Amino acid sequence: MRRRRQFGFTLIELMVTMAVLAIVISAGWGYYVENQRPKPWRADGIIGLTKAAQLQERFQYTNNTYTDDIDNLDVNGDKPGNESPLGHYELTLRTDIWNVDGETRFAQDDCRVSAAGITRNFCYQLTATSTHEQENKCYRLTLDHTGKTRSYNRADDETSGCWSK
Repeated sequence: MRRRRQFGFTLIELMVTMAVLAIVISAGWGYYVENQRPKPWRADGIIGLTKAAQLQERFQYTNNTYTDDIDNLDVNGDKPGNESPLGHYELTLRTDIWNVDGETRFAQDDCRVSAAGITRNFCYQLTATSTHEQENKCYRLTLDHTGKTRSYNRADDETSGCWSK
């Protein structure tokens, strides 16, 4: 009697393949969580900051001063002005202090002029702070009136790579 040749996989082969696949996925999951998942969140923070900066420039063009109240910028239309468009970052605005090459400067030194009871702001720093516990590397993003961008981790150490593509 002639033996028929069988095609396919045995149950043992499938079980071994599934076990190897599970090990590979579990090893790569940490990398995915740390480096891939937060990227859309960061994009939301960057979009919120750049939109707020554009609105700040528009406000300055119209009023000859930068506003010191982020609600005047109307970043999100009907939503409160203190969050990024998708809500992954909280936005704040300061006109009294900002960083220049790691050195803290106060606005009254260079960027705030008062005359006849009117104070004009010529500098600002926008900050986006993550609302997610999982975000460690790019926890806080900043953008100032010169276009200088910075990023900081949860420990408030300056980090790199958060503003790149």
